[in-house]
Amino acid sequence: MEVLKIIGALIMKKKVKEIQIKMGQICSVWMKMRILKPQKEKS
Repeated sequence: MEVLKIIGALIMKKKVKEIQIKMGQICSVWMKMRILKPQKEKS
């Protein structure tokens, strides 16, 4: 049973990392859009 717990923890860590990478990509795209939008509105 301990082996299953360890495997489960490793899978969770990998999933969390994938989610963090995706969130980081979404955040960077969102920040770029936030930066670009005000400039377009001013001109």
